[in-house]
Amino acid sequence: MSRRVPFLLGAALVCSPACDTTAPRPPAPTLALLYAQASFTDATTGRTSSCYLTGNWDLPTWPSASHTDTATFELTRLVADSTSKPLNEALIASLAFTWAPVDSLHFTLTLSAPLAITLAGVRDSARGSTAHGSWPCPSTLPLARDSTLLTAGYEPDSLSSGSFTVTRVVPSD
Repeated sequence: MSRRVPFLLGAALVCSPACDTTAPRPPAPTLALLYAQASFTDATTGRTSSCYLTGNWDLPTWPSASHTDTATFELTRLVADSTSKPLNEALIASLAFTWAPVDSLHFTLTLSAPLAITLAGVRDSARGSTAHGSWPCPSTLPLARDSTLLTAGYEPDSLSSGSFTVTRVVPSD
């Protein structure tokens, strides 16, 4: 028997506990993913003005009481038409936010400055993984009066009320 065989057997025995698939896995984190969109398309020019809000944070369960946390949010304003490259401006900020349940399904989500907006929403069900509501993207939010966007035809006061979704997901490896 060569010297390699006992070494390989020893290595296999040492490593076997690490390969045990019956050991409990640590719980996977559950994230809340927020996506919001509001837009307006000018019928005469075909130009679209849009406003998006995205963010994510740890959310193991839907809060049953008022809960304050911090997350990174991105607010993006975009103007696009069929004749030129889309132009966008974005603000990325770490913001405090408060999730406040109204009842078992309804809630408010309040974002701190510079967004300083409160969104009202509803969960799809008491055990569901999705919540939704209206996203107005008012012109009082940042970048609405950005000179580059306005020069390109952005119309911040014309945005139709859009929608937002908060979805609880477990990221995959």
